[in-house]
Amino acid sequence: MSRVFGVDFRDKHVRVAALRTGYRKIDCEAFAEELIEQHASKAEALRACLARLPLGTADMIVAALDGGDGFSHRLQLPESARKRLLDLLPFELEGVVPLEIDELVMDHVLLTQQPKALGREISVLVCAAPIARVKAVLEVVQAGSQHQPERVAISSALLGNLAHVLPGLPSAAPVAFVDFGYLSVDICVIFRGEVAMLRTLSGGVETFPDSAELTVSGLRQTMAAFMASSGAEVQSLYVTGDGANMSGLHEYLAARLGVEVLSLPACQIGSLTPHDAERLPLFARALGAALQGVTGKGLDLRKGPLAFERGYQHLKARAPLSASLLGVVLVSFLFSIWAESRALDAEHEAILKSLELVTQSTFGQATSDPDEAEVELEKARKIRPEDPMPYMDGLGAAVALAEVLPADLVHDTEEFDFDQGRDKAKGKLKIRGQVGSADDAQKVAQLLNDHVCLEEAKITKITQVVNSEKERYALEALVSCPEDKSATSTKKEALAKK
Repeated sequence: MSRVFGVDFRDKHVRVAALRTGYRKIDCEAFAEELIEQHASKAEALRACLARLPLGTADMIVAALDGGDGFSHRLQLPESARKRLLDLLPFELEGVVPLEIDELVMDHVLLTQQPKALGREISVLVCAAPIARVKAVLEVVQAGSQHQPERVAISSALLGNLAHVLPGLPSAAPVAFVDFGYLSVDICVIFRGEVAMLRTLSGGVETFPDSAELTVSGLRQTMAAFMASSGAEVQSLYVTGDGANMSGLHEYLAARLGVEVLSLPACQIGSLTPHDAERLPLFARALGAALQGVTGKGLDLRKGPLAFERGYQHLKARAPLSASLLGVVLVSFLFSIWAESRALDAEHEAILKSLELVTQSTFGQATSDPDEAEVELEKARKIRPEDPMPYMDGLGAAVALAEVLPADLVHDTEEFDFDQGRDKAKGKLKIRGQVGSADDAQKVAQLLNDHVCLEEAKITKITQVVNSEKERYALEALVSCPEDKSATSTKKEALAKK
């Protein structure tokens, strides 16, 4: 099992969600939080927060970048741009972000709400952030945990990961997660199981009720922009963050926005205590960060110059596990060798027994020695009766002619005469046919001479075909196969011995 931490720096708190993952299983280990103002720095606050968790190191840490420090845009591009997104996105963002592209790191996700179709536009959700802001988050987490985060994501995008563990969410209608912080509000719209729109507004619960109307206006604009881009209307709104338990907030938002405002449904995570279940809205972003580490999916700003690279410390920390796995592999390898050896021995014994049965039935004498069986077989070959049939007959000669003629040579056979004669080791072949030219006739003779069973093929006559450009030829050849020669030689040797 692996251990994943999600780290979320809020306006006044640092919150951490610790998860343990196994095969198709996610367990909540603990939630922990610390007030930042009670410590000398954010790194000290994170160190104290991690001390509240059960002992043990993290296998992966995913950190959240505040949504106000980054940018998110939903772009509409032609279908032809699908294969060149990495090249086109910098040019598309250059006109909508207030910084130079070289100063940003970015990631994107291709929205799959519409099927592929020629001429139809594709929707791309892009997140970007200044390199300096992302690097600052990496340094704080590194200083507070002695572990470099593997992934960094914009806080609003992390809310979308909650869809993996909230089975009670509507599957077809768009829903929005709204995370109320003290000084900012994160909005994440989920449509058909994927993040479709992100936005971060200024003004949080600390400035309520003075900023309430401004926050509602921003939410209304976000929902209208999503409807304009997707054609679907947000049906439900789920409140998380520090404002989740604010009295009257749900009713106020429902009345002003005209949508259903709900608390988070039951979370499908194992080992979640009742106390942590009550605090789940407060740790929504931290939990979303941990879930991104578990699933490996989501927008990640550790790109380009900030791309994550595992170093010596990572290998050192996992050396015991690697040694254990290597030992298991070695034992498995040795066991497989032993099992294969046993199987080969059993097969060898079965083959020897089979050889004894075959030699007993064939030669009348059982033997399990392959060399002895080979000697007996050679004796049987020598005393067997001679095969009266030649190795190549007339049909074989015709097949040989068909085999040697190339496909581009036009050949018409008028007469095909094969005479075996008294000596089967050497027959006579006569062919009369038509070809395109005298050179083709000579080529036929040459090709027949190249055959292993034909020799002394020669053209005896070439004449012009009447009223045609073709040439008529006559050819004679000897048919003599090596197999017939060896049989004849063996017979002569036997007669000589007698």
